[in-house]
Amino acid sequence: MAKETVGYVRLEWVLPNCGAKNPGPQKTCSSCGAAQPTNVKFQQAAQEEIITDKEELSRAATGPDIHCPYCGARNPAGTKNCTSAAAT
Repeated sequence: MAKETVGYVRLEWVLPNCGAKNPGPQKTCSSCGAAQPTNVKFQQAAQEEIITDKEELSRAATGPDIHCPYCGARNPAGTKNCTSAAAT
């Protein structure tokens, strides 16, 4: 029997400094503007909705983002070189 994927839900992360909850794909805090920490822990959102946007689904299927060990910038899964100006 083949596995059927129902879809993905967007997780959220909490910035320890200010306690703000942010959507998973967001790279900076919507409250204070700080960068997402490299040791961020994702959690289920209080109100989940199935993602239907094809582009976002495609990104989700490639795997988790990668944090640059040099500058801490968040890069899409599969990235070979950091996309942040701080790493160049």
